[in-house]
Amino acid sequence: MTRHVVRLSDADAVDDLVEALARNRAEVHRRGSRTIVVSDRGHGDDLETELLFFLKAWALSHPAVQFELYRR
Repeated sequence: MTRHVVRLSDADAVDDLVEALARNRAEVHRRGSRTIVVSDRGHGDDLETELLFFLKAWALSHPAVQFELYRR
């Protein structure tokens, strides 16, 4: 199972991102105050591309928040 770690620059934005990802049927778990883990739920290699696209779109409505994406 592929997992991706997303770290945000603002801990106050994490809950919003978790809710947004959950609405889009992603398997997501909070890990720490600024970090979440997104698991592959049948997306395969496309997960990273889809997640990066989603994060960039989400960041447009959160211009003060920066994110880092890591594959784990």
